[in-house]
Amino acid sequence: MAAIDKALEFLKTSGSINYAATAKKFECDETTLRRRHQGKQRARRDADSLYKSRLSKQQEQDLVTYIRKLSLRGIPPTLSMIRNFAQDIAKIEVGKNWPYSFVQRHRNEIDCTWFDGFDIARRRADNASRYRAYFDLIREKIDKYDILPQNTYNMDEKGFLLGVINRTKRVFDVNAKRQGKLLGASQDGNRSWITFLACICQDMTSLPPFLIYQGKPGQVQDTWLTDFDPEHQSAFFSTSETGWTSHELGKEWLIGVFDRFTKAKARNGRDYRLLITDGHSSHQGCRQINQIRLGRKSELN
Repeated sequence: MAAIDKALEFLKTSGSINYAATAKKFECDETTLRRRHQGKQRARRDADSLYKSRLSKQQEQDLVTYIRKLSLRGIPPTLSMIRNFAQDIAKIEVGKNWPYSFVQRHRNEIDCTWFDGFDIARRRADNASRYRAYFDLIREKIDKYDILPQNTYNMDEKGFLLGVINRTKRVFDVNAKRQGKLLGASQDGNRSWITFLACICQDMTSLPPFLIYQGKPGQVQDTWLTDFDPEHQSAFFSTSETGWTSHELGKEWLIGVFDRFTKAKARNGRDYRLLITDGHSSHQGCRQINQIRLGRKSELN
Protein backbone atom coordinates (compact mmCIF):
# COMPACT_ATOMS: atom_id res chain seq x y z
CA MET A 1 0.00 0.00 0.00
CA ALA A 2 1.32 3.44 -0.92
CA ALA A 3 2.22 5.91 1.82
CA ILE A 4 -0.63 8.25 0.88
CA ASP A 5 -3.14 5.37 1.12
CA LYS A 6 -1.80 4.38 4.56
CA ALA A 7 -2.16 7.98 5.70
CA LEU A 8 -5.78 8.09 4.49
CA GLU A 9 -6.59 4.86 6.32
CA PHE A 10 -5.07 6.32 9.47
CA LEU A 11 -7.21 9.47 9.22
CA LYS A 12 -10.36 7.34 8.94
CA THR A 13 -9.74 5.85 12.39
CA SER A 14 -8.14 8.88 13.99
CA GLY A 15 -10.13 10.79 16.59
CA SER A 16 -8.74 14.12 15.43
CA ILE A 17 -7.46 15.25 12.02
CA ASN A 18 -3.96 16.69 11.84
CA TYR A 19 -2.78 16.70 8.22
CA ALA A 20 0.72 18.00 8.95
CA ALA A 21 1.46 15.40 11.61
CA THR A 22 -0.06 12.57 9.59
CA ALA A 23 1.86 13.54 6.43
CA LYS A 24 5.08 13.65 8.44
CA LYS A 25 4.37 10.29 10.05
CA PHE A 26 3.70 8.51 6.75
CA GLU A 27 6.20 10.57 4.72
CA CYS A 28 3.76 11.87 2.11
CA ASP A 29 2.81 15.28 0.75
CA GLU A 30 0.56 17.23 3.12
CA THR A 31 -1.31 19.11 0.36
CA THR A 32 -2.05 15.92 -1.56
CA LEU A 33 -3.17 14.20 1.65
CA ARG A 34 -5.54 17.05 2.51
CA ARG A 35 -7.05 17.21 -1.01
CA ARG A 36 -7.47 13.44 -1.21
CA HIS A 37 -9.08 13.28 2.23
CA GLN A 38 -11.45 16.13 1.39
CA GLY A 39 -12.40 14.53 -1.94
CA LYS A 40 -10.90 17.33 -4.04
CA GLN A 41 -8.39 15.08 -5.80
CA ARG A 42 -8.65 11.52 -7.12
CA ALA A 43 -5.99 8.86 -6.89
CA ARG A 44 -4.06 8.59 -10.16
CA ARG A 45 -5.30 5.05 -10.80
CA ASP A 46 -8.91 6.20 -10.29
CA ALA A 47 -8.40 9.23 -12.51
CA ASP A 48 -6.80 7.08 -15.21
CA SER A 49 -9.65 4.58 -14.99
CA LEU A 50 -12.23 7.34 -15.35
CA TYR A 51 -10.26 8.92 -18.20
CA LYS A 52 -10.02 5.67 -20.11
CA SER A 53 -13.67 4.83 -19.61
CA ARG A 54 -15.11 7.93 -21.24
CA LEU A 55 -16.93 5.47 -23.49
CA SER A 56 -18.45 2.18 -22.44
CA LYS A 57 -17.04 -1.04 -23.89
CA GLN A 58 -19.93 -1.26 -26.32
CA GLN A 59 -19.50 2.37 -27.38
CA GLU A 60 -15.81 1.81 -28.02
CA GLN A 61 -16.58 -1.29 -30.07
CA ASP A 62 -19.13 0.67 -32.09
CA LEU A 63 -16.43 3.25 -32.78
CA VAL A 64 -14.04 0.52 -33.93
CA THR A 65 -16.74 -0.76 -36.30
CA TYR A 66 -17.24 2.75 -37.69
CA ILE A 67 -13.48 3.13 -38.27
CA ARG A 68 -13.55 -0.17 -40.16
CA LYS A 69 -16.32 1.12 -42.43
CA LEU A 70 -14.46 4.36 -43.10
CA SER A 71 -11.26 2.44 -43.85
CA LEU A 72 -12.99 0.27 -46.46
CA ARG A 73 -14.38 3.41 -48.08
CA GLY A 74 -10.87 4.81 -48.43
CA ILE A 75 -11.28 7.54 -45.81
CA PRO A 76 -9.55 6.35 -42.61
CA PRO A 77 -10.15 9.02 -39.95
CA THR A 78 -7.49 11.21 -38.38
CA LEU A 79 -6.81 11.17 -34.64
CA SER A 80 -8.63 14.48 -34.24
CA MET A 81 -11.65 12.97 -36.00
CA ILE A 82 -11.54 10.01 -33.59
CA ARG A 83 -11.59 12.45 -30.69
CA ASN A 84 -14.60 14.27 -32.15
CA PHE A 85 -16.43 10.97 -32.68
CA ALA A 86 -15.81 9.99 -29.05
CA GLN A 87 -17.04 13.34 -27.75
CA ASP A 88 -20.20 13.06 -29.85
CA ILE A 89 -20.85 9.61 -28.41
CA ALA A 90 -19.97 10.36 -24.78
CA LYS A 91 -21.45 13.88 -24.79
CA ILE A 92 -18.44 15.01 -22.75
CA GLU A 93 -15.00 16.31 -23.64
CA VAL A 94 -12.15 13.82 -23.92
CA GLY A 95 -8.46 14.63 -23.63
CA LYS A 96 -6.22 15.20 -26.63
CA ASN A 97 -4.34 11.97 -25.88
CA TRP A 98 -7.50 9.86 -25.62
CA PRO A 99 -7.37 8.72 -29.28
CA TYR A 100 -3.87 7.30 -28.77
CA SER A 101 -5.02 5.32 -25.72
CA PHE A 102 -8.10 4.17 -27.63
CA VAL A 103 -5.96 2.83 -30.49
CA GLN A 104 -3.68 1.04 -28.03
CA ARG A 105 -6.64 -0.63 -26.33
CA HIS A 106 -7.85 -1.99 -29.67
CA ARG A 107 -4.48 -2.63 -31.30
CA ASN A 108 -5.60 -6.06 -32.50
CA GLU A 109 -8.31 -4.43 -34.65
CA ILE A 110 -7.10 -0.94 -35.55
CA ASP A 111 -3.78 0.83 -35.97
CA CYS A 112 -2.43 4.29 -36.69
CA THR A 113 0.13 5.44 -39.26
CA TRP A 114 0.91 8.18 -41.76
CA PHE A 115 -0.94 8.32 -45.07
CA ASP A 116 -0.34 10.34 -48.21
CA GLY A 117 -3.30 11.90 -49.98
CA PHE A 118 -5.09 9.66 -52.48
CA ASP A 119 -7.16 11.42 -55.13
CA ILE A 120 -10.84 10.46 -55.13
CA ALA A 121 -10.89 9.77 -58.87
CA ARG A 122 -7.90 7.43 -58.55
CA ARG A 123 -9.54 5.53 -55.70
CA ARG A 124 -12.71 4.97 -57.74
CA ALA A 125 -10.66 3.65 -60.68
CA ASP A 126 -8.65 1.28 -58.53
CA ASN A 127 -9.95 -2.18 -59.41
CA ALA A 128 -8.54 -5.28 -61.08
CA SER A 129 -10.78 -5.31 -64.18
CA ARG A 130 -9.85 -1.76 -65.13
CA TYR A 131 -6.18 -2.52 -64.63
CA ARG A 132 -6.43 -5.48 -67.00
CA ALA A 133 -8.27 -3.45 -69.64
CA TYR A 134 -5.67 -0.70 -69.37
CA PHE A 135 -2.66 -2.96 -69.86
CA ASP A 136 -4.40 -4.90 -72.63
CA LEU A 137 -4.86 -1.61 -74.50
CA ILE A 138 -1.22 -0.66 -73.98
CA ARG A 139 -0.03 -4.01 -75.30
CA GLU A 140 -2.34 -3.74 -78.32
CA LYS A 141 -0.89 -0.35 -79.31
CA ILE A 142 2.71 -1.46 -78.79
CA ASP A 143 2.23 -4.59 -80.93
CA LYS A 144 0.20 -2.83 -83.62
CA TYR A 145 2.73 -0.05 -84.23
CA ASP A 146 5.92 -1.88 -83.18
CA ILE A 147 6.69 0.81 -80.62
CA LEU A 148 10.10 0.64 -78.97
CA PRO A 149 10.64 1.28 -75.23
CA GLN A 150 12.71 4.36 -76.08
CA ASN A 151 9.64 5.83 -77.81
CA THR A 152 7.11 5.07 -75.06
CA TYR A 153 6.21 7.97 -72.77
CA ASN A 154 3.88 8.72 -69.89
CA MET A 155 2.78 12.27 -69.15
CA ASP A 156 0.85 13.46 -66.11
CA GLU A 157 0.24 16.65 -64.20
CA LYS A 158 0.19 17.55 -60.55
CA GLY A 159 -1.54 20.59 -59.11
CA PHE A 160 -0.18 22.24 -55.97
CA LEU A 161 -2.87 23.85 -53.86
CA LEU A 162 -1.25 26.12 -51.33
CA GLY A 163 -2.06 25.28 -47.71
CA VAL A 164 -3.07 21.66 -48.37
CA ILE A 165 -1.30 19.07 -46.23
CA ASN A 166 -1.13 15.81 -48.14
CA ARG A 167 0.36 13.64 -45.38
CA THR A 168 -1.75 12.98 -42.30
CA LYS A 169 -1.81 10.44 -39.52
CA ARG A 170 -4.85 8.17 -39.81
CA VAL A 171 -6.50 5.38 -37.84
CA PHE A 172 -7.45 2.35 -39.91
CA ASP A 173 -8.80 -1.18 -39.76
CA VAL A 174 -5.96 -3.72 -39.50
CA ASN A 175 -7.71 -6.43 -41.54
CA ALA A 176 -8.51 -4.00 -44.35
CA LYS A 177 -4.82 -3.21 -44.69
CA ARG A 178 -3.78 -6.88 -44.58
CA GLN A 179 -6.26 -7.69 -47.36
CA GLY A 180 -5.02 -4.81 -49.50
CA LYS A 181 -8.34 -2.96 -49.31
CA LEU A 182 -6.92 0.11 -47.59
CA LEU A 183 -6.01 2.47 -50.41
CA GLY A 184 -5.22 5.66 -48.55
CA ALA A 185 -6.81 8.85 -47.41
CA SER A 186 -9.12 10.42 -49.98
CA GLN A 187 -8.77 14.05 -50.78
CA ASP A 188 -10.13 16.42 -53.36
CA GLY A 189 -8.25 15.91 -56.62
CA ASN A 190 -8.71 19.44 -57.97
CA ARG A 191 -5.64 21.07 -59.48
CA SER A 192 -5.08 24.76 -58.93
CA TRP A 193 -2.57 27.54 -58.36
CA ILE A 194 0.52 25.91 -59.87
CA THR A 195 0.42 22.92 -62.20
CA PHE A 196 3.45 20.76 -62.95
CA LEU A 197 3.53 18.69 -66.15
CA ALA A 198 6.05 15.86 -66.20
CA CYS A 199 6.83 13.28 -68.86
CA ILE A 200 9.07 10.23 -68.51
CA CYS A 201 10.20 7.62 -71.00
CA GLN A 202 10.34 3.86 -70.58
CA ASP A 203 14.12 4.04 -71.10
CA MET A 204 14.32 6.04 -67.82
CA THR A 205 14.93 9.42 -69.46
CA SER A 206 12.63 12.40 -68.94
CA LEU A 207 11.55 15.58 -70.69
CA PRO A 208 12.02 19.09 -69.27
CA PRO A 209 9.20 19.96 -66.85
CA PHE A 210 6.43 22.35 -67.84
CA LEU A 211 5.07 24.63 -65.09
CA ILE A 212 1.83 26.60 -65.31
CA TYR A 213 1.42 29.52 -62.92
CA GLN A 214 -1.77 31.35 -62.10
CA GLY A 215 -1.77 34.69 -63.90
CA LYS A 216 -2.73 36.48 -67.07
CA PRO A 217 -2.03 34.35 -70.15
CA GLY A 218 1.43 34.92 -71.57
CA GLN A 219 2.68 37.01 -68.65
CA VAL A 220 5.30 34.99 -66.78
CA GLN A 221 6.73 37.06 -63.93
CA ASP A 222 10.47 37.25 -63.33
CA THR A 223 9.95 36.74 -59.59
CA TRP A 224 8.73 33.20 -60.29
CA LEU A 225 12.05 32.32 -61.93
CA THR A 226 14.52 33.64 -59.36
CA ASP A 227 15.80 30.12 -58.56
CA PHE A 228 15.86 28.95 -62.17
CA ASP A 229 19.29 28.65 -63.79
CA PRO A 230 18.81 28.41 -67.58
CA GLU A 231 22.50 27.62 -68.14
CA HIS A 232 22.32 24.41 -66.12
CA GLN A 233 18.58 23.65 -65.96
CA SER A 234 15.91 23.01 -68.56
CA ALA A 235 12.26 23.85 -67.93
CA PHE A 236 9.33 25.63 -69.55
CA PHE A 237 6.94 28.11 -67.96
CA SER A 238 3.50 29.40 -68.87
CA THR A 239 0.39 30.90 -67.25
CA SER A 240 -3.37 30.53 -67.17
CA GLU A 241 -6.13 32.38 -65.35
CA THR A 242 -6.58 29.49 -62.91
CA GLY A 243 -3.13 27.93 -62.90
CA TRP A 244 -4.66 24.80 -64.46
CA THR A 245 -3.94 23.18 -67.81
CA SER A 246 -6.13 23.95 -70.83
CA HIS A 247 -6.54 22.80 -74.42
CA GLU A 248 -4.22 25.54 -75.67
CA LEU A 249 -1.56 24.81 -73.07
CA GLY A 250 -1.85 21.11 -73.88
CA LYS A 251 -1.10 21.86 -77.52
CA GLU A 252 1.73 24.17 -76.50
CA TRP A 253 3.31 21.40 -74.45
CA LEU A 254 2.79 18.76 -77.15
CA ILE A 255 4.50 20.81 -79.86
CA GLY A 256 7.05 22.79 -77.87
CA VAL A 257 8.16 20.11 -75.44
CA PHE A 258 7.08 16.59 -76.38
CA ASP A 259 7.66 16.65 -80.15
CA ARG A 260 10.78 18.77 -79.83
CA PHE A 261 12.51 16.49 -77.32
CA THR A 262 11.36 13.07 -78.59
CA LYS A 263 11.63 13.34 -82.37
CA ALA A 264 15.35 12.55 -82.53
CA LYS A 265 14.99 9.20 -80.74
CA ALA A 266 12.15 8.32 -83.11
CA ARG A 267 14.50 8.63 -86.11
CA ASN A 268 13.40 12.19 -86.71
CA GLY A 269 9.73 11.19 -86.47
CA ARG A 270 9.87 8.13 -88.72
CA ASP A 271 9.11 5.74 -85.84
CA TYR A 272 5.89 5.68 -83.89
CA ARG A 273 5.86 7.28 -80.46
CA LEU A 274 3.39 6.26 -77.75
CA LEU A 275 2.31 8.97 -75.33
CA ILE A 276 0.16 7.80 -72.42
CA THR A 277 -1.95 10.41 -70.64
CA ASP A 278 -4.91 10.38 -68.27
CA GLY A 279 -8.46 11.41 -69.16
CA HIS A 280 -8.04 15.11 -68.41
CA SER A 281 -9.79 17.26 -71.02
CA SER A 282 -6.64 19.24 -71.83
CA HIS A 283 -4.86 15.98 -72.66
CA GLN A 284 -7.74 14.76 -74.81
CA GLY A 285 -7.57 18.04 -76.71
CA CYS A 286 -4.10 17.08 -77.93
CA ARG A 287 -5.57 14.49 -80.30
CA GLN A 288 -6.34 16.97 -83.06
CA ILE A 289 -2.84 18.43 -83.00
CA ASN A 290 -1.50 14.88 -83.21
CA GLN A 291 -2.83 14.60 -86.76
CA ILE A 292 -2.29 18.19 -87.86
CA ARG A 293 1.24 18.97 -86.71
CA LEU A 294 3.04 15.75 -85.77
CA GLY A 295 2.02 13.64 -88.72
CA ARG A 296 0.91 10.05 -88.77
CA LYS A 297 3.94 8.63 -86.92
CA SER A 298 2.58 9.29 -83.45
CA GLU A 299 0.08 7.46 -81.33
CA LEU A 300 -1.55 9.41 -78.51
CA ASN A 301 -3.48 7.59 -75.77
